[in-house]
Amino acid sequence: MRLNLRKKILLGFGISLVFSIIVMLWAIYNLYVLGNASKAILSENYKSIIAAEHMIDSLERQDSAMLIFLLEERESAIRQFNEATSDFWIWFGRARDNITIPGESDIVESIHSLYGKYIESFSGAHSPEDAHPAFSFQYYNKVVFALFESIRAELSNLRELNQRTMYEASDRTERLAVNTIMSMSVVGSLAIAVGIVFSLLLSRRIVHPLIELTAATERISGGDYDVHIEAESNDELGVLADSFAVMATRLKSFNDLNIGKIIHEKKKSDTLIRSIHDGIVLIDKSLRIVNANPAAQEALGFSFDEKSPMHFLEAFDNAELFSYIKATSESGVPPVIPEEKTILTIEKNGVIAHYSFTITPVLLGEHESLGVVLLLQDITALTNLDQLKTEFVMTASHELKSPLTSIAISLDLLTEGLGDTVDEKHREVIEAANEDVNRLKALVSDLLDLSRLESGKAEMDLARYPVRDIMEQACSIMRRQVEEKSLTLRCDLPDVTMAMMVDGNKIVWILTNLLANAIRYTNEGGTISVSAEEIGHFVYIKVKDTGVGIPPEYQRKIFEKFVQVKGAAKPGGTGLGLAICREIVRAHGGRIWVESEVGSGSTFTFTLPSVLEGGQSDENREGPDS
Repeated sequence: MRLNLRKKILLGFGISLVFSIIVMLWAIYNLYVLGNASKAILSENYKSIIAAEHMIDSLERQDSAMLIFLLEERESAIRQFNEATSDFWIWFGRARDNITIPGESDIVESIHSLYGKYIESFSGAHSPEDAHPAFSFQYYNKVVFALFESIRAELSNLRELNQRTMYEASDRTERLAVNTIMSMSVVGSLAIAVGIVFSLLLSRRIVHPLIELTAATERISGGDYDVHIEAESNDELGVLADSFAVMATRLKSFNDLNIGKIIHEKKKSDTLIRSIHDGIVLIDKSLRIVNANPAAQEALGFSFDEKSPMHFLEAFDNAELFSYIKATSESGVPPVIPEEKTILTIEKNGVIAHYSFTITPVLLGEHESLGVVLLLQDITALTNLDQLKTEFVMTASHELKSPLTSIAISLDLLTEGLGDTVDEKHREVIEAANEDVNRLKALVSDLLDLSRLESGKAEMDLARYPVRDIMEQACSIMRRQVEEKSLTLRCDLPDVTMAMMVDGNKIVWILTNLLANAIRYTNEGGTISVSAEEIGHFVYIKVKDTGVGIPPEYQRKIFEKFVQVKGAAKPGGTGLGLAICREIVRAHGGRIWVESEVGSGSTFTFTLPSVLEGGQSDENREGPDS
């Protein structure tokens, strides 16, 4: 009969269960026998012993009554004798009703006969006629006491017979208990031995194939597909072993078939990566470089060896870039990097190169991160070109500033010299020319300031300024324009202890520029508010309005040069104000951004480092990510 694994397990545990039941039934039987033996000892013999003891006591009290009678205390002696007689007959009846031992009946009949004679020997002594005047000490000693001794001897025999029977029953019970212990020990030991044997055999039948399967699995996971497992049985484990052998064979065939393709695809991937002009670095979850093309190796200045991958910091020691890579690897989410920090500047052999980098996580499924890809784009030429543009604009602006000033002076002199001789038409032409010159002067001035800020040549007159004073000054400057447009200006001044180490004039310029924009794009009856709060090591200054808002497509480029929101209101200014604001804030180590919704107004926020204890700002602190 073919036994499957389930039947084998049930068979093994069933045999152990049968032996356990046998031991339990044997124990119950022996306990029952012991209980009956103990019950017999108490019920069959103990009552007779108690009865014999009470009859001896009654007999002795009768003997004492006779002696009292001889001492002329007849009434009390007769009363005591009669009471003892009643007690004696009661206990004698119980003894005669409990005859269970051979020979006990003869002793009881002998006691009955002798006690009858004993009663007769005293029955006439206390009659009214004194039927036995011869009842005296001599008669007592010669006749009565002999009967007393005979009766007490028979009662002792009755008691000893029952005690001896009890002792014999106790010995039998003790021997039965010992035999029970021995038999239960033998049967229990046999059950334990059989259970252990079956457990060992069964566990070996089950565990041994599983151990072989585990070892084979480890070999396959290590790439060794030449495994073979013998099926020792026809049960489920045997079927599993056969199936595992088939699986190993198919895996070996699949591996042999596809390993060439895998190697070919890897070579194609390596060739593709190496052919890309931008630098590409593949970093695993342990932050080790597993691949890098020549462009990346040249840019970061390291040599990649596939056989001994190095940690990223060993290849390129840049703590800030490494922190972004580590955060991306752990979270599986691309990092939020401030725009001004997405440029990596590297100096090699006295030559400065600029690279724009992006960090992208490599995900398995939706959440499990396998590592990151670092992409480096060489923007040195673009950076240099932008620098040339900045220098050109700064030079052109500087060169245009003097001619424009000269033209403005000339127009003023011309207006004053002509006086009232010029007609209205020519006066309007001169005034238009003067307005255009002033607009050009403002544009040139803004371009010059922006160029200086971008090139890092702008001087910062840093000093400790309370935030409250700067806000008051800016709000005071713009209050008249606010009132002219029927707007409400709320200036929520902070505590006087909140301070910054900044160029006060430039920060006031930022606030007035933001307020001017808010006034321009807020309709009559609207509200503009200025507030500040300190979060961490930075002061957050906000300018909020209830104006028309900024469309989403403009919000990301609003801080670029010459960008103005079209259609919202009549443009004013040169379109360089917010770009200059951004450069001033960056020069102070802060950030600026806008939050807006069309029709609900805008909120411009910029951050500046707060003053540390002792009046110094922390220049090494990073700005907040927004």
